[in-house]
Amino acid sequence: MARVTYKKIAYSDPKAFAIDVYKACLRLNLPPKAAILLTSHICLSTGYGRSVDNWRLAGIKAGNACVCAGTCAATYAGDYTCASGFEYVNGVRVDSIMPFRSYRTLDEGLAAVIALLKGSRYVRSWSYLMAGDQNYYAQLGRDGWYTASTTSVDASCRSIQKHVEAYVVGIKPDNFFRNASLAVLVVGISAAVAIKWL
Repeated sequence: MARVTYKKIAYSDPKAFAIDVYKACLRLNLPPKAAILLTSHICLSTGYGRSVDNWRLAGIKAGNACVCAGTCAATYAGDYTCASGFEYVNGVRVDSIMPFRSYRTLDEGLAAVIALLKGSRYVRSWSYLMAGDQNYYAQLGRDGWYTASTTSVDASCRSIQKHVEAYVVGIKPDNFFRNASLAVLVVGISAAVAIKWL
């Protein structure tokens, strides 16, 4: 694990950010409906891309604030950077300098989010996500992903989702056309073989 330089990364165009995240979700093999849900979640977590420093997309920490103060060891084995952040503790916002996981690219940061969601702690959230079910947002809160109000995060993500759906309409996975062409080819060959046997 290494502490890396803090890199400010910010999108000025919310639509461009949502499209980039959605396409990355598809590249990482999420189904389109799941990609929309995760994109909406990431848009909320980053202020539509205004704060994606070091490609941390969902505030994934690398340990406690004491890591940045040098008074304890981090539990995360990868790269991290120290930055200001906040949590809600017993309903009260607490600001501090915290260690956040750091990634080199959007895809790398998103892959880390997906890997965490696949873990045993978030099994119910993952099930909702893969089903394309909006209950994913509230379940994340119940599973402990964030410390804010589950009701407010759920409502915000559902609202953002409407925008994301409008932004990404018509975008298909890169392999969509390749798979569609293969299906047409197989159907065509099957039809030709069936005709030959008649």
